[in-house]
Amino acid sequence: DKYFRMPEEMFPPLSAYRFKPQIKQIFILRERLMFEGATALTPPETEALQKFYLFCKEKKIKSQHMKIPMVLRFLNEYSFKIPETYEGLKSYYEWREKELPVTLSPNLVTCLNNGFIRIFGRDKFYRPIIIVFPQLAFADSTVPDHGENACKFIVEHLIQYCLIPGQVENWICLLSPSDAA
Repeated sequence: DKYFRMPEEMFPPLSAYRFKPQIKQIFILRERLMFEGATALTPPETEALQKFYLFCKEKKIKSQHMKIPMVLRFLNEYSFKIPETYEGLKSYYEWREKELPVTLSPNLVTCLNNGFIRIFGRDKFYRPIIIVFPQLAFADSTVPDHGENACKFIVEHLIQYCLIPGQVENWICLLSPSDAA
């Protein structure tokens, strides 16, 4: 990126590429957290995917750009309700087209450099940790105007450079409330 460089230590370490999540990291309370890679689909997931693609075919909806991992994420989010899943995906893709990519302006770089949102290391399962310091949003006049774009930029950056499909697919977000008013 033209103005912003992520520190080398934020990229996945070599050991993360050898990390193979166990079933308890893939499913928590029967909710799937890993969607890519060699993780086998459960019979209900397979059935729901078939129903989703059939729904799209019957409604003459182009679904070839809707890849299985993303559809599965939305099926989980919408409790495997097919029409709601489709509407959620449609809204998501419309939002992405409208809002991304984020233009990295000098003011946005200033906002990012003030440290109001940071990628700060990883946990023992190699998940990146984002920490938001809202008190810094009020200390810098650029944050109210650029804070939303800073969050979008950091999360997109994290997805592109810090995650490993099938191994590290989610992150931790912490909010530091000290001095926030």
